[in-house]
Amino acid sequence: MLKLLKRFLLFGGVTFCVVWADQQTKAWMQVFIEEQGGAFALTAYLSLVRVWNKGMSFGLLNHMDIVWLFLAFVCIAVLFFVVRTYKDSSYFLTSLYGLVTGGALGNGIDRVRDGAVFDFLDFHLGGTHFPAFNLADASISIGAVLLAIFYRKQT
Repeated sequence: MLKLLKRFLLFGGVTFCVVWADQQTKAWMQVFIEEQGGAFALTAYLSLVRVWNKGMSFGLLNHMDIVWLFLAFVCIAVLFFVVRTYKDSSYFLTSLYGLVTGGALGNGIDRVRDGAVFDFLDFHLGGTHFPAFNLADASISIGAVLLAIFYRKQT
């Protein structure tokens, strides 16, 4: 029972830290980028930009207003990872579940509050741009890739 409590505390702690850091960076970047006139080049390969994404990852379905579909997905994902935290005994997996859940909740908060997700990190090489993203997106991606690697090794 104590191990289960520790896993849920870890899950909740990681989730909270990701949501907090995501919301703080978005708030700071909105103000900073606005003060810079809408964009700011940090390096030759990284700029801070203002992008409101109504769609999925990488701007897919950006032209559609499907906020409630995304919120339903967030709720299902959170429930799924809570159940996985209960079933799995690994602290490593629990922390990955928290990364993905925190990212989903961070972007979900944006969708409820603003109707879109605020993305601001723009990596580019020459004229080629990687779609703008934020800390929540990075958290989801890192957590999902590590989960895929872990589960692939298990089979």
